[in-house]
Amino acid sequence: MDKMDGISSPDNRLVVVLDEFQETMSLAPNLDKKLRAMMQSQKNINYILLGSQETMMTDIFEKKKSPFYHFGQLMRLKAIPRADLENYISSRLQNCLNSDVEAVTQHILDFTHCHPYYTQQLAAQIWQMSMLQTATDDILETAIQQIIEIHDLDYERLWVNFNKTDKSVLIKLAKNQPVQDLDRRTSTTYSALKRLQKAGFLVYTTKFEIEDPFFSRWIFQVIN
Repeated sequence: MDKMDGISSPDNRLVVVLDEFQETMSLAPNLDKKLRAMMQSQKNINYILLGSQETMMTDIFEKKKSPFYHFGQLMRLKAIPRADLENYISSRLQNCLNSDVEAVTQHILDFTHCHPYYTQQLAAQIWQMSMLQTATDDILETAIQQIIEIHDLDYERLWVNFNKTDKSVLIKLAKNQPVQDLDRRTSTTYSALKRLQKAGFLVYTTKFEIEDPFFSRWIFQVIN
């Protein structure tokens, strides 16, 4: 990384973008300290550090013991407006679907809750099915099941490592039931929710939800 100083100048700054930056915390011991030291010693280089797990990113840049505490300006990006996603998806599916494109688009966004990554994943699977596979009566549900099958072993590995409380919380959320109904102390349930949120399995908007809608469906299908 030291070589970057030689190709960057005040008038021609190099911009380095690191995506899913929170993963650096688990790649190697003290990697965050080494990265901070290298970045701090460089000149005329701008860094954009992106991450999809808000809780972990907040810890990296807001906890005083973190090497990246107040390293730069922290920006929380707003969700992409649903209307923009509708236009984007429908414009790309309209030439390959025989069914009502607008209805399929709405169902995609209802399932993914407009999460950009999962929305693109499901839309891409539907596009692939419509272009390369035999037509089906319910292309949306078929696409969902295909994605779940692709990740089945990954989900199974995740599931076996959760403790009983975490599993109970995830099952309640997958069934869209209130976690308050669990036969556990409120503090125990809340600790599980925060632990799962910090690990990136849950997100909180107006309520706690499982971030990965395919994992949520997998859980629902496994327990039923």
